[in-house]
Amino acid sequence: MANQPIVVAVLAVLVTIGSSMADRKQSPWDDRIQSATWQFRERSTLDWVRSIDSVDVTLSRRAGSRDLDIAVSRKGTTLHAWTGTSETPMIVEGELLYYVAHREISSGATLVAVELATGKLRWRTPLRGLGPIGHSQYRNQVWLAVEADVLMVQSVESSGKYIELVDKQTGKTVANKQVKP
Repeated sequence: MANQPIVVAVLAVLVTIGSSMADRKQSPWDDRIQSATWQFRERSTLDWVRSIDSVDVTLSRRAGSRDLDIAVSRKGTTLHAWTGTSETPMIVEGELLYYVAHREISSGATLVAVELATGKLRWRTPLRGLGPIGHSQYRNQVWLAVEADVLMVQSVESSGKYIELVDKQTGKTVANKQVKP
């Protein structure tokens, strides 16, 4: 008999959680993220660079390092430079450069938008992805696509896959869908 109040309290919490989840307003992005088609294609940074023809992209690797120094320039003037990897996805749309900063051997990624006219950072958004994951050996591949109003980031990680939609203007994540293995 002493356990009854605890059981009732646990049931009340579960009912409250269940009803609040059912009452949750559906986001306009919910259908879009649920119906997003998996378009991931394994690509190297060089493949991404080949698809950009409005700016010059220079890749250089420092001796003894796996990192790449990546610089975007126009008419000999560097517009933006950063350190990436051999799998850094990047896209130029109009006067905006989008790229994903990530490590191939760890979870997580950050989506970056840079105004090419000024070289100024417009926004930097840590992606929700799969969340923090403890590991000793890991694989993280990321793919990036531009849609009319959002950037679609898809990733295949050792612990699962995700699709994340990020507003192109604000850098805010509008939807995230995880697919566990």
